[in-house]
Amino acid sequence: MNTPVQNKVSGISSIIIEYLAESRKALDAETLWLELRHQGHCMSICSVYINVRKLARMNLLFKTQDENRKYIYSIV
Repeated sequence: MNTPVQNKVSGISSIIIEYLAESRKALDAETLWLELRHQGHCMSICSVYINVRKLARMNLLFKTQDENRKYIYSIV
């Protein structure tokens, strides 16, 4: 299933968007990485950090900061 958003991105970015859209969770990059790894996706934590920052700059993810100053990402 390709959505219009997934047509703009590829690879790890599309996996991140799909996971956040389906789970409807707001997660920090490290927790997101752990959950994706648990699902069987093989990627580095650095790749997740790079992609969530890129997606936030593209306004495809909403970026907020929690009380511990961690950035939290959710689907727009």
